Amino acid sequence: MYRLTDIALSNWYLIRREQIRIRGAAALVGPTGAGKSTIFDAVGTVLAGNNASRLALNASASGRSARTVRDYCLGWISDPAEGGRPTREACETVIALVFENAATGRTVSFGLALAARASDQKEEVLSRFIATGHRFEIGDYLRTNSEGSFTAPWTEIAKDLRVRTERFEEFRSSGERFTAEVLATLREGAPAPDPRHFLRTFSNAVAFKPIFDSSAFVRSFVLDPEPLDVARVRQSVENWRRLLETIEELEVKLARLKRLAGRYESWADAVLASGIHEARAATAELRRRCHDLVAVRTKLRAGAEALRIARESVGTSRGFVRDIDGEIAEKKALVVGGATDGRLAASTIGLSMLERDRRDLAARVADLVGLVGQMGKLQAVAPVLRQVA
Repeated sequence: MYRLTDIALSNWYLIRREQIRIRGAAALVGPTGAGKSTIFDAVGTVLAGNNASRLALNASASGRSARTVRDYCLGWISDPAEGGRPTREACETVIALVFENAATGRTVSFGLALAARASDQKEEVLSRFIATGHRFEIGDYLRTNSEGSFTAPWTEIAKDLRVRTERFEEFRSSGERFTAEVLATLREGAPAPDPRHFLRTFSNAVAFKPIFDSSAFVRSFVLDPEPLDVARVRQSVENWRRLLETIEELEVKLARLKRLAGRYESWADAVLASGIHEARAATAELRRRCHDLVAVRTKLRAGAEALRIARESVGTSRGFVRDIDGEIAEKKALVVGGATDGRLAASTIGLSMLERDRRDLAARVADLVGLVGQMGKLQAVAPVLRQVA
């Protein structure tokens, strides 16, 4: 099992350069403001790979603002809002944790290299590194000049580590991947814990908060956090409100459609009933006309027969008329020829009878002519009656 044996710090808060040795179980004890949280925050920053979403730094000594990694690098003592100035205007910060396996004696160093400037809002991550088989000593990179001592720049330190270690690996882009690799290295092939769960547990462990409720302990230290996304909840509520408004609008439209459909159904029923009545009336009228047609056809057939008989009678009567006209002519000739008085009287009587017969025959002929005229009118409407039939 690996144990933490060294904490190497350079330009971290008020610490210019320090190698803290740890043997066995250790505790950080001191009054408020002694720097206990500074050491814990350095360890937490390395283990989190300076991942801002997973890093939880302790509150500042004043309690009115929270320290940031940039504040630690530049050595801010007082709140900048109150006119405070940093200890360092610009610097490179190096933090390294050395772990040793007591059983095998194998060592591994994990660290961060950061750059910060007072003019910048955030620090820059130069490197997240893992140096296998090497014990990192900050004193190895102590440099001096006419102005005093300082720590070598990170480029020089990285070049030296590549030469002196079995394996030197850097993670510049992903803090979570760095944490996962740290845990995997310390486990030496055994299943490694989830990086997010580990960092949350570590943050809770150094919080020094008393536990009075077992449920709160489980929620805070065991279960994964489930933060309430207020914006998402508000958006969800707004979506549901819009859905309810849409449903209400659809219900109103549906009621209108039902009323409109009822009106159309009533109109359709009325139109259908009117059509049925009209069809029934038309059927009755058709039946009446059919009866009239039958009667007219009967009359037409009777008239045709009467016409035939009348025509025959007219022909016969015309013959009689011609005969009578002939007899009249003869009688008149006899009168003109000077016959005897007896014969004249007989002829006169005969003429009178013939005249009477002639008048009767003429009257009958006139009646027949009237009948023929009526039949002619019926013949004119016969084609129309056939079309109706």
